[in-house]
Amino acid sequence: MKVDIISSERIKPSTPTPQHLRAYKFSFLDQLSPVLYAPFVLFYANKLDGSPLLQPARLRESLRETLAKFYPLAGRIKDNFTIDCNDEGILFMEAQADCAMLDFLKPQPCIDLLRHFLPPKKTLVLEPITEVIQVSIQVTRFQCGGIAIGWYCFHKIIDGHSAHTFLNSWAASTRGDAAGANISPDFNTAPSLFPAKDLLSSHLSYVRMDPGTAVVLKRFVFDASALQTLKERVVLKSSDHRHSRVEALSSFIWKHAVLASNDQANSKQPSLFVHSVNMRYRSIPPLPEGSMGNLYSLAPARCERIEKEDELHVLAGKVREAISKVNDESVKALQTEEGFMKNYKAMANNPIFKNANKYWCTSLGRLGFTEVDFGMGKPIWVCPPFDTQTSLHKNQIFLIGYADDGRIEAWMVLDQREMEILENDEEFLAFASPNKELDLFAPSCVMMVVNMKVDVISSETIKPSTPTPLHLTSYKFSFLDQLSPVLYVPLILFYPNHPEKDGSAPSLLPRLKETLSETLTKFYPLAGRIKDNFTIDCNDKGILYSEAQADCAMLDFLKEPGIELLGHFLPCKTTSTCVEQPITEFIQVMIQVTSFQCGGLALGVSYFHKILDGASANTFLNSWAALARGRDGEAISPDFNTAPRLFPAKDLLSSHSSYVRVQPGVVVVLKRFVFDASAIRTLKGKAKSEHMSNPSSVEALSGFIWKHLMLASNEVNSGDERASLFVHSVNMRNRSIPPLPEGSMGNLYSLAPAASYDQIEKEEDPHALASKVREAISKVNDESVKALQTEEGFMKTYRACLVHG
Repeated sequence: MKVDIISSERIKPSTPTPQHLRAYKFSFLDQLSPVLYAPFVLFYANKLDGSPLLQPARLRESLRETLAKFYPLAGRIKDNFTIDCNDEGILFMEAQADCAMLDFLKPQPCIDLLRHFLPPKKTLVLEPITEVIQVSIQVTRFQCGGIAIGWYCFHKIIDGHSAHTFLNSWAASTRGDAAGANISPDFNTAPSLFPAKDLLSSHLSYVRMDPGTAVVLKRFVFDASALQTLKERVVLKSSDHRHSRVEALSSFIWKHAVLASNDQANSKQPSLFVHSVNMRYRSIPPLPEGSMGNLYSLAPARCERIEKEDELHVLAGKVREAISKVNDESVKALQTEEGFMKNYKAMANNPIFKNANKYWCTSLGRLGFTEVDFGMGKPIWVCPPFDTQTSLHKNQIFLIGYADDGRIEAWMVLDQREMEILENDEEFLAFASPNKELDLFAPSCVMMVVNMKVDVISSETIKPSTPTPLHLTSYKFSFLDQLSPVLYVPLILFYPNHPEKDGSAPSLLPRLKETLSETLTKFYPLAGRIKDNFTIDCNDKGILYSEAQADCAMLDFLKEPGIELLGHFLPCKTTSTCVEQPITEFIQVMIQVTSFQCGGLALGVSYFHKILDGASANTFLNSWAALARGRDGEAISPDFNTAPRLFPAKDLLSSHSSYVRVQPGVVVVLKRFVFDASAIRTLKGKAKSEHMSNPSSVEALSGFIWKHLMLASNEVNSGDERASLFVHSVNMRNRSIPPLPEGSMGNLYSLAPAASYDQIEKEEDPHALASKVREAISKVNDESVKALQTEEGFMKTYRACLVHG
């Protein structure tokens, strides 16, 4: 890859800075901040036609407008007290890469080449400080039309929060968002609360690597499943169950980085894990959101010795305790002369820092760098490619979280030998993927797949149209509900626009909300909250209802539907983000109605499996649909009595919660396969046998899919043929004699496992497997349904759940 600089210029504010604002005073926190540049690169995907998403001329124009508000950044530092806001400007460069963005990012991005997307090092000045350009930007265009925006910001006045405030304002101005562009930077709060000190007039803290120190920068990816497992490990053994994913991850990285250091040095010494904590939200009331400057505090957690056998919850507790000390009391104490002197002396003589191996962690997850939108959607990737030779000391960790898939990327700067040890640490690699391949088909990367954007324009809680009567406010589960998994089931229905029949589809939106409220009056438990694994409190708190707008016609999306894009039509984007909360806070139904430009609608539903199976969900949706089209008589009446009466809740299951998660390290994909009518007829013919002369379409297709899944599994596992199960979920309502009421709500399904212990051959017809499927399904019958209503039947089912999950 080659990147050529095309142009370089100074960008100055669009209007001159007023005379009374020409001298900007530092806060003492700025005075104490290190003299270094912090780099960032944001990658933005291209449109389908390959044309540039943004013209640099627009970026330059909006940058001038932004600098008029962020005027100190266009000035020059006069001394360690003052910036001369003289409008000399910032550096703006254009560059061209000789490849497409995917050519660089796939299969894995080359960390060593990221520097090409940043302004050249020769443009960065650290000494004398009076010649420092505080912001330098490079916009690199790829041949495909994608863009990388790389920038250096000078840490003397800009911390992470300040940098995001500036970027967000520039992005909003670029995309023409007047409200977003009106983010007001506050250059007064920091100097007024933490005024500059004469004592620091000559204090310049240069961050330089020790001579002879060889360090490397590496990227490790922790996916949502790995983070959840780490968090559970911490919470399980901790007395404080409020630990965050960042605290759990910090303890994990701390432990393994120290173990690598111990191995390298062949000795053990105390260590510190130091988080940089944003003080703005720790103050009461919070400091203004647009407060500029270095408003962060260090939160050092110390451990005298770390061994391989040490539990994570101990280290996580130390991290949490350290962070919790950055609070309103400490922020206000820092504003006093006594607080300043204590802080100043601590920097040089704090005993907690003595003789310790220090790890410096900055978590950027809540700052929103992955959300900065210049008009082409979110960046598909964000990275901090620090120059390990000049701009950073070792043991730095940067955490960047992504909301789309729940992953956190850890960028780590360590001693070269210690990094090699870490990269061979099997326990570390069980959770961390070194420079893992980017998922460029995640929701944040949609513009690489299709030129579609979905914006949520409103979100509200819909409650029943009339209050639930007092005698119905406590709904009891059945034991089948108690055993059901804790997960959300997604469903999307696409409706074309038929204006000649129904009128414009968007005109239906008010009617949908109104009839949803009426429907919830009949389906009142769905609007409540789960109290425990026995009961739903039918408190009418409601369900989530969102309206969204897609920027394309429905057919533009459906002619080649991207499976990875369907999450845009759902209110709950990923199961992991939906279930990371106490079960008492679960919203049982979440709905998003997305309007297309053609007038069509997509109805996305995420429903909670604890009380709704497929038939129950269908009953709810059909009843709502009948009311929406004005045919109240066709609305099905829900029956919330049958399931709890036939299968009453059990004390044994009071604390039973079955969370469904993919095991750490297991990578799964979702694919769609279509079997047309002709293919189904052929499969039914192949599935016929003397024992089954009339296989159903589902039986024949199940046998066919089962066979080929077994063959694929055998190949992946190097011929290690193993027994397999093909398990159908069977609706018990129609299997009972007489059938259970049509509107019976709850989880009234039974699992029908068909087992195969035989060796499968590629040439075999799937009729034997289809017969096993039929036999298994046939066992869900009136006899088994009635047996399940007995105590013996319950215990048999419960034991099977424990053994087989």
